[in-house]
This record gives sequence, structure tokens and C-alpha cells, in this order.
Amino acid sequence: MKHDVACADADMSLYELAKFLNNEGIHGAPVVDASGRLVGVVSYTDLVRGVQEQQETEAVHPWYWSLDTANGAEALGERGGEADFPGARMRVSEVMSRDILTATLEATAGQLAGLMLEHKVRRVLITGDAAMKGIVSSTDLLGALIDYEEGVDCEEGA
Repeated sequence: MKHDVACADADMSLYELAKFLNNEGIHGAPVVDASGRLVGVVSYTDLVRGVQEQQETEAVHPWYWSLDTANGAEALGERGGEADFPGARMRVSEVMSRDILTATLEATAGQLAGLMLEHKVRRVLITGDAAMKGIVSSTDLLGALIDYEEGVDCEEGA
């Protein structure tokens, strides 16, 4: 589980979200409102879906549709910046999922994997004492599985 969770702001533009996800090196994040309250979850897939919606309504350069992650956020700026980015007028709150999947600190890796498969998601927020304690992604579960197979104590990386 990651304890230091990077959260997206519900009022971010999709351009800001693309830069945020790229800078953090993540594919999704919890979403908070202006008061810091958890209001949803957003993923790279949600971002692409929002960009596609914008592309369908406006003529845009095909480079933007590819969201060339190899060039990262710097390339976004070189291509004309936020004003030309499809979905720039859309906000995270318009594309995020409001269905927040949570589990408790006591959940096992198997239970978390089951939740992810059942709900077709790649991350689960971990809660305790009515507050967010961390996040577990499908990548975290794969890492734990590798550690287990190699006989590494999973508690070492906690």
C-alpha cells in the first residue's frame, strides 16, 4: 500500500490532469474537492475518454489524441499548451468516477485482487477511522506477488 497518496483536484482541467498523472508517474488517482473531501477517482482511461469526446466535437491535431507519453508533459507545452489541448475546457469532475471503491486496512491481497476483478478497476482506496489511509493498485499487488514468490518479506517495503 502506498501511504503518501497523490490526489487530483476535481476542478483541474484535463490538460492539468495529463500533466499531473505524467509528473507523478501514475495512471489514476483519488479526486478531492476544494475542501479536500474525497469525491471520486480518475484514471488515465477517463482522461482519454474525455479527450476523445472533445476530439469528436472539435477538429484537433491527431498528435493530441495519441497523448504521446514518451515525450511527457514538456511535449504538451511545445504543441500549443492548454488552449489547444482537447478536453482543456473539461474538468476532472466531468470524467471521474464517483463510485469510490474502498477496503479496510485488514483486507488481504487476495481480497483486494478480488475487488479489482469484480469491479473492473485498477486501484482500491484503503480507509480506516473514517479517513483515507492509502491506495493499493494492481501494480502494487503484482509487486507483492513477485516478492512472495521470491521469498521477500512484504513488510520490509511497507
